[in-house]
Amino acid sequence: MEVQNIISEKQKYLKIIDKYKFRFHKCLANNIQRWKCTVYNKPVYLKTNENDYILLNVSDTDHNQTHPTQDRKST
Repeated sequence: MEVQNIISEKQKYLKIIDKYKFRFHKCLANNIQRWKCTVYNKPVYLKTNENDYILLNVSDTDHNQTHPTQDRKST
């Protein structure tokens, strides 16, 4: 699983993981970061440490069938 770190046009931190874009949500205890998916409105998130190691990936079963970042059209 490849993790790509980028900065958005609005200067926000983003991660692209398996064609899905995650935005930074909040810092948790012990230097854990929570990231929310930007293209899915159900609770899809992941937790990483400071080395981008994914500790927890919580996703709905339909998340893998939704819009990857490459196919998303701007409105």
